[in-house]
Amino acid sequence: MNKIYFISVLLLSLIVSCKDSSQPVSPSPQFDIVAYNAQLQAEVNGHPSINASVIEQERVKNIEVFLNKRKTSSIMYDYYADGKVKSISFENNPSQFIYQDGILTANYVNKSYVLDKNGFAQTIKDDSQTKFFYKNGFLLRTNIVDDFKYTYSTTGNLVKAFIGSESLNYTYTDYPNTIRQEILKLQEYSNSIRDSYLGHYSTNLIKEIKYNDTTVITFEYEFDAQKRVTKAIMNRITPTSLNNSNKIILGPPVLIEYNFSY
Repeated sequence: MNKIYFISVLLLSLIVSCKDSSQPVSPSPQFDIVAYNAQLQAEVNGHPSINASVIEQERVKNIEVFLNKRKTSSIMYDYYADGKVKSISFENNPSQFIYQDGILTANYVNKSYVLDKNGFAQTIKDDSQTKFFYKNGFLLRTNIVDDFKYTYSTTGNLVKAFIGSESLNYTYTDYPNTIRQEILKLQEYSNSIRDSYLGHYSTNLIKEIKYNDTTVITFEYEFDAQKRVTKAIMNRITPTSLNNSNKIILGPPVLIEYNFSY
């Protein structure tokens, strides 16, 4: 079994990597949503083209999670015939993804998304103001005020997630991202089964993520003879709180191990 040691930062979560679009889009009566959407679309149009082949995702059946060597949970997955996620079960408590008539209902966040012909979320049902903006199939923005902005490399890796002066900066391994890994926010953990309705996943497995200039998570990966990821070990500095300047305070490191089975 090949074992590769990497420094990496993880922002990845089954529950919270899907964007919380319950926030109001318009914070004031003077807010011009049409003009704002046009501004965002112009930013997306100006982003360099992303010329990346879509990585085929392995159908992970189970992930066992260990915190500081102690098992904390087991997560089971089920899939539709086309490879889309059908359900995620935390300790036998399933959360469903239901695709029907151009609508995805994700009951773990109690939201339904209106999908385009490519299967990407365009709006939230019953909330037509919330929009999603893509570049070549990669999600760059939503029009939710104070949401993160995302920058991708031309090869399809998320290189920066930022909001104001706060940023997450990513580097990657040479290994393909076959486990739906996408870390979008500092509060997230490891393996994001957000499914493809929020756009393509990054092309490669993450090597390092920094919060501003501080490395906050490191990774080790192990693979089987079929080059499937069997283990991801994340050494993470956990965010604990915000200070008076609204800056994130980092706490002590923790070791989180994810064991994958297929």
